[in-house]
Amino acid sequence: MKKFTALHISDVRLRRADEQEQAVRLHALYQDVAAILATGRQIDAIFFTGQLVAADACAETTPVYVYEYFLRPLLQAASVPGARFYLVPGSRAQ
Repeated sequence: MKKFTALHISDVRLRRADEQEQAVRLHALYQDVAAILATGRQIDAIFFTGQLVAADACAETTPVYVYEYFLRPLLQAASVPGARFYLVPGSRAQ
């Protein structure tokens, strides 16, 4: 039986105004993904749960920005097609 490897990420809370600070964390995430692949394992799917964009994000944190800055680099780093990325958005408690 083939093993199934899933990557679970939660609550990134992207905010374009914090791009430099976020870049450090995202770079570490991409390095972790590369380390998984370096062991010869394959990531079969990515599950994202929770808040993708910060509640107080400015209008510049557009869907295109989220895709270009976070989703596309993540999918490329993991060598996972977009069809294997599952988004389960969270709700904001107010």
